[in-house]
Amino acid sequence: MGNRDLADPITFRPYEDNISYLHGITSNGTRKLGDLMRDIVDEGVQARLNPPADFGAELDRCLEPLREQIRLGNERYEDLLKRYEELVARQGKLKRALIWQLRFIVGILGEVLLMAIWARRLAWNYVAYESLKRSGHSDEKIKERYEAERKASGVERDEIARQVTQITGEKYPME
Repeated sequence: MGNRDLADPITFRPYEDNISYLHGITSNGTRKLGDLMRDIVDEGVQARLNPPADFGAELDRCLEPLREQIRLGNERYEDLLKRYEELVARQGKLKRALIWQLRFIVGILGEVLLMAIWARRLAWNYVAYESLKRSGHSDEKIKERYEAERKASGVERDEIARQVTQITGEKYPME
């Protein structure tokens, strides 16, 4: 602090609850109570002459980057929420479109199946039956062959259906 002249002595009586603290500081014997009191008064006067900076403004300055990060985080969260809602809506549209396409394909497959049955009937009625009849087979024998062919066709159909079910069950398990 440089060379500071001492002023005239001032006498005062400290509060009793403070004096025990002051004696505790000087109990190691390195400082005199008068010197300690002079330093404490000096600190108090300097604190009044130079009040501490506005900690609120300093705190605001320190917190500004954090506020900016929070603002950016909130914007990102809102953007992600908006995108999530768009994805949910898109998922619904895609699901409806997929269901429509599957129904369309099932309709086409139904038509193909009906055409196959119709073709089988035509082949039996106009080709196989007539051919067997011309070969000299009796109606009884032709009926037996027809029933055998129908049973074999049913077994083949059931096996194909089992295989399709197995394949689709493995690739596309039900939820």
